[in-house]
Amino acid sequence: MPVPLRDEFNWLIVLFEPQLTLGRRSAEPPELFTISNVVYRRRVGGGVKATFDRLLDIDGLFVGLQVWPVAAVAGDLLSRLPRRQYLEFPPEVPCFQLFFGGRPVPEIESSGEQALSADIYDSSTGSLAMTFDLRDFLESGLDARSISEAHAQFVRLD
Repeated sequence: MPVPLRDEFNWLIVLFEPQLTLGRRSAEPPELFTISNVVYRRRVGGGVKATFDRLLDIDGLFVGLQVWPVAAVAGDLLSRLPRRQYLEFPPEVPCFQLFFGGRPVPEIESSGEQALSADIYDSSTGSLAMTFDLRDFLESGLDARSISEAHAQFVRLD
C-alpha cells in the first residue's frame, strides 16, 4: 500500500537534463509550468500509460524505476529520451530505467509490474520532462528518502 507523503512531496517532476533534475510539488502539475526560465507544456493527448517496476538494490532499498510504456507510445518516447548517466535502456526491450542515485546500480531486483500513468511535457528548448504521482510507487519512508536524497539537482517550479 502506498505511503502518504507530506503534501509538498506528492508529485515528482523529472527533467531529463545532463544531471538528473527533480522538482516536487503538492498538487498535480498544471498544463504549463516554468523551471529556470524554461517553459514546459503538457503534451496534447495527455501522458504515458505504462507499467512500472520498482527497482531495488541488493539490500532491498528503492533505487529507481523501470518504466514500460504501452506500445502506442513506446517508440516515440524511448527515441526522444536523451542518453544520460542516470538512465539505462536495456537492450531489445521497450523500457527505460531511471536511477535516483545518478547512475545504474548493479544487481538490481524488480518488485513486480504495476500500472502507471505519467504526463510528458515538452519544453521551449526541446527538452523533455515527465511527472509522476509519488503515491503510486512509494511504499515506505525509506522510499521517500531515496528520492529526497537523490543524486540530483532539485529545482523549483514557477
